[in-house]
Formats: sequence, C-alpha cells, structure tokens
Amino acid sequence: MNLRAIEHSVGRRIRDSERKEDLIKDNWIFGKNICVTGTFIYPRTEVMSYIKLLGGSNHLHITKSTNILIVSDSQTSNTSKQTKAKSNDIEIIEENVFVSLLSTKGLI
Repeated sequence: MNLRAIEHSVGRRIRDSERKEDLIKDNWIFGKNICVTGTFIYPRTEVMSYIKLLGGSNHLHITKSTNILIVSDSQTSNTSKQTKAKSNDIEIIEENVFVSLLSTKGLI
C-alpha cells in the first residue's frame, strides 16, 4: 500500500516529508511483523493502515516471523491467535497501547 492509499484510508493527509519521517521513527511498530485480533474501536482496515504508516508489516495469521499481536482486550479475548501467540512467546499488546502510540504521533 502506498502512502496516498494510507492517507485515504486513515482519512487525513500527511503533508510534508519531515512529518512522514517522524511518523515512522522511534516507535515500537517500526520494522515489526504485526498481527491483530479482536474487535477494535477503529475498522480493521484503518488499524492495518496505521501499522503500515508507522513502518510495520501486517500479517493476517500468527507465523514464526510475527513479532507482535495487537489484541482488542486481553482480559476477555481468548482468540486462537492469542493462544498461538502465547505459546510462541510473541509479544501481546493491548489496543489501548496502540491507540496511545497513534495519539502520541498525532494521528488521532
């Protein structure tokens, strides 16, 4: 997905190249293979667009190369992806931590 498609998906325009570089620097998503599970406050396509914008790679399934699983709510959610992530020692991040990163980067 190119930047223009990401901008369209997240509903806002990223205006200058310095700002684009700032978005992908110094965040825990950059360079990571990310999988998501559960029902989020944002549409899944938008969540995946934010991941791509922040330098991460989206994975639909948990694989050996998956680094992080973002879950909608680890207290009540016990999806097959979450079970597999736990058994493979993959870092599990809750949605509120992801949303906090988006807020810090000025995306929401």
